Amino acid sequence: YRLTPLFKSRNRLEDFIQRDAQHLLLFSLMGFFDKKHGPDWLVIESIERITTKDDGLIIYSNNERQMSVSLPVKKAELASFIKRILTDSEKQNITFD
Repeated sequence: YRLTPLFKSRNRLEDFIQRDAQHLLLFSLMGFFDKKHGPDWLVIESIERITTKDDGLIIYSNNERQMSVSLPVKKAELASFIKRILTDSEKQNITFD
């Protein structure tokens, strides 16, 4: 996918990663463009490790589930956003790479 500056300015990170009281909802670029893939969701308490990288995120849960999503953002911004939306007690139980 070609991600122009206009696309990035109109589609903020908050549009791709959302949370409710117990879940993280992840909307990938693939789902955004083809509209066939709805959001993936994970129970926050099940998350063991989160790996951030440029243009992507990998989440590992304690039930051996691994979720990977492509996102239009740099590693530092993504890591900061993830830590901002999680509570202090949630962050204590998660390893960040």
